[in-house]
Amino acid sequence: MVVQFFAKALWNNLSEETHKINSQIFSRFFISKLSRFIIWPYCFVYGLSKEDLNYFHPESESLKYKNFGDFFKRKLKSFPENSAEFVWPCEGYLCDWGLFKDKLITLVKGQNISPQAIFQSNHKISDDYFFTNIFLHNHNYHRIHSPICGRIIDIKRISGGLTFLRPWFYQKDSVSSPALRNERLNVEILDNENRTWYLSMVGGFGVGTIKLSKAIVLNSKVNLGDEIGWFELGSTVCMASPIAIKVDKYLQIIKVGTEIQSTD
Repeated sequence: MVVQFFAKALWNNLSEETHKINSQIFSRFFISKLSRFIIWPYCFVYGLSKEDLNYFHPESESLKYKNFGDFFKRKLKSFPENSAEFVWPCEGYLCDWGLFKDKLITLVKGQNISPQAIFQSNHKISDDYFFTNIFLHNHNYHRIHSPICGRIIDIKRISGGLTFLRPWFYQKDSVSSPALRNERLNVEILDNENRTWYLSMVGGFGVGTIKLSKAIVLNSKVNLGDEIGWFELGSTVCMASPIAIKVDKYLQIIKVGTEIQSTD
């Protein structure tokens, strides 16, 4: 209830410029040495055990996390090995899904919008494509990986604000919070069968900056699991795939690198 009040009554009513100023303050704190003292209380609150953290190492490559930012941007020690053709690009909770022909309108970070508008695809995406919307909670791993082997054919960065929202917004039928004012980074990947996959990394509350990995440039090749980019703080990932995906339930837990189950 406190988070909902903060989001709807306070933060989301501020201007984009105020969001950015406050985010700069967050950023300075998160990279300070003092911020390292909130890491373990943070892990306790969100149930992150030492076993959970054994899969990662500090973003700084040091032996210990230097600050909270170093912890939040932690890296996988190794990408999960499997023989899958398609894998989930990130970790999080599945908030919305369905075929494009059945989803003229969808809820993304609280706003009713067209799935085509999310990816700025100019209606290139076929009605038979499948839409998924994954919310990355604070405790989740915040790096995004390629769900396929292929080639980067388009990169678009859309500047914007840092609206604060959570999955409970997705359960509402009429929400006016302006999701598309949020910062986005859209990437298109052509797979080995000449099918295009679309990823949209949507920033959120706080620092909000979305970083692109150095190796990700136009026409660069990507292997399954290659890092695409990461979030400094606050995030949602939307994906448009040429295959229909099996979904079990609302807020299904998604694990990065696990096989995407097709309904075909």
